[in-house]
Amino acid sequence: MKPADYGLEKAESTDWSSFSEFTEAYYTFLHELTDIQVASTQLVLKEAPVSRLFVDGGFNANFIFLEMLRKKNSLIWRLFPVTFPMDPH
Repeated sequence: MKPADYGLEKAESTDWSSFSEFTEAYYTFLHELTDIQVASTQLVLKEAPVSRLFVDGGFNANFIFLEMLRKKNSLIWRLFPVTFPMDPH
């Protein structure tokens, strides 16, 4: 990933060995990942009146990821973790 492409000032790479605790490294990773996700979502949505975002994939069940994403993206106030295909019932 190239955070600079999204207007984010991050290092080209993260030295994960510099963290003394797994938890600290994990939260740093999720923080960087959600920064990039919010920036890319805003590029796509621009000024569209979107109030819901459906999250699919491996992070849709990750409460920490979803909460960080929710708190960082003031344009989207409702996130829905889903698995596709959705059950029509």
